[in-house]
Amino acid sequence: MKATILKIQSTLNTLLEMVDQGPEPWPIPGSQWTVVDHLEHLSLTGKSTPLLIDQALETNEGPELNGKGVRLFELGRFPRGKTQSPEFAHPKGIELRKMKKNFQRLARRMEEYLGQADRLTQHPGRSAHPALGGLTPAQWFTFLDMHLRHHLEIIGEAQPKTSEE
Repeated sequence: MKATILKIQSTLNTLLEMVDQGPEPWPIPGSQWTVVDHLEHLSLTGKSTPLLIDQALETNEGPELNGKGVRLFELGRFPRGKTQSPEFAHPKGIELRKMKKNFQRLARRMEEYLGQADRLTQHPGRSAHPALGGLTPAQWFTFLDMHLRHHLEIIGEAQPKTSEE
């Protein structure tokens, strides 16, 4: 669990650097979203994920992981172009400073969770993901790590458009 949280922290540092540099809204091949849209999406989901982790920690039960969730965790990564994000996480054009605040808030929460890693690993409570069913705190951290890496990989494919395009 500690290793996963440390990976998340490292990815958040990368995302914060990107936001600080003022990313260009470059298109991404095969994606309807730009680099900025992907950053916004991550900042929005990063805002809600700690709430769902905390919700799972408040109970010793909850909904089961559904078939889609089981397949995602077995695969260990997001398959490209196979999933749709929930409406609340679609880009709406928020400012970079607000994205930065969301990432900073998530980074602070990760620091808090790092000190509780042993408890988080074993906790049986679950909270509902909109598409995957119930996730335990440990599964939420794994999901967050996979989700961040998935979008960082997509962002890495961004290319500036040339004037000839």
